[in-house]
Amino acid sequence: MPRPSVVEQNPIREAIAADRPGLVSMLESIQRLRRGLIGYPMRPPDQATPDYVAELFRLIDEQDGLVLVYDIQGQVAGFVAGFVARDGDVNAEPDFRDYAMISDVFVRTNLRGLGIARALLADFEARMAKRGVKHLRISSKVKNEGATLAWERLGFDPYETVFVKSIATPDEGAS
Repeated sequence: MPRPSVVEQNPIREAIAADRPGLVSMLESIQRLRRGLIGYPMRPPDQATPDYVAELFRLIDEQDGLVLVYDIQGQVAGFVAGFVARDGDVNAEPDFRDYAMISDVFVRTNLRGLGIARALLADFEARMAKRGVKHLRISSKVKNEGATLAWERLGFDPYETVFVKSIATPDEGAS
């Protein structure tokens, strides 16, 4: 696939059914990265991705979601997926509680650094703004430092950190 100029005629469009195999492949790549960074509790892509794809597309269908793809000559070079969500924190301002959750962003490895993710996110933001959404959220695993840096460069501010601790159940403690 040739390296594009992101200032070409806008190659961003809504995903269609024919894009699904490419999207699934990219979601598997994301899961491989997560599993490589974290290990347990991340499931192998062949186990996790089918469940995740079903859940993602359910959320997109039910929660005013959107999948945009960056199309280069009929090939999906990257994508962004997200949906409208509501934060359960009643202490937050009402307009902050309704937001667009960006669930996934991916650009093929050989096309990174060209501004494709930036273009996808800008288009996603513009479309969500037209729907009345005032805030975007995106998350990344703490060990994915590259993603954290990218989101900060793209104007996102850290908002909340989730801590995890494993505990032994009574039957695990018995010998």
